[in-house]
Amino acid sequence: RGGMSGAEDASPPEEDVSLAGEVNVKRHKRRVWLVKVPPFIAEAWRGGEPSETLGSLRIEMAANDPTWTVGMALEGPSARGLPRDFVLHTTPAPPACIFSEDEEGRINVEGTVEYKCEVQPVLNAEYRQLLRARTDEQHSRRAQRQIQLLDDSRTFLTPRPRHRDIIRPRKRPDVPVEVEKEKRARIEKADLIDLLMKLFEKEPYWNLRDLTERTDQPQVWLKEVLSGVCVYHKRGEHKTMWELKPEYKVGGNPERLKEENG
Repeated sequence: RGGMSGAEDASPPEEDVSLAGEVNVKRHKRRVWLVKVPPFIAEAWRGGEPSETLGSLRIEMAANDPTWTVGMALEGPSARGLPRDFVLHTTPAPPACIFSEDEEGRINVEGTVEYKCEVQPVLNAEYRQLLRARTDEQHSRRAQRQIQLLDDSRTFLTPRPRHRDIIRPRKRPDVPVEVEKEKRARIEKADLIDLLMKLFEKEPYWNLRDLTERTDQPQVWLKEVLSGVCVYHKRGEHKTMWELKPEYKVGGNPERLKEENG
């Protein structure tokens, strides 16, 4: 479809109606989609020109299938250095309207929200390459950090309690090892997906315990990300193992995935 816009005008033009107070409601029947985009896309779009075409939408519908899929392709100067292909996950929206304010301070209703959408990058070779470049840049920044030792020649006096016999140090409660492991620091979703892709390049099947150890991530967060890109085998030869979904394998062949990414 053509250039992207914030609203889809699917209804015929309406006659002008009077303002309800200071709110212009003449477009309240216009159907719009509320789209949630990743922060890096929002930042790039804010820096673009007002007349710039941001991208295009592609809606695919099968002849005998009521469901439909929506793809988005970024275009224009603001898309430079960003992933190009995205998928929009759409769900019906609760009753809501979109408002805007013009240069004269008047409030306008731009339309009624019909669907809310979440934008997710397509995990193709181009996106994996961008993830690797960003990971390498982060590692390079960490390598450049320097540790500065403080001068410990100064003497610090620690005040002592007046009633030492009454005050007792608190004993740290015993914490199960499993709870300690769950306190691992979460990394960004994109970085975790990149790490998982590298692991599945080496082996096509992994259990959750091994993935937890190799990624050093909380199991709840790891399972949430795995459910989006992997299939969990509940029975059969690979029972309790995770495997990449076919659409995330290069050519549907894990061996080819190893060769392409070295």
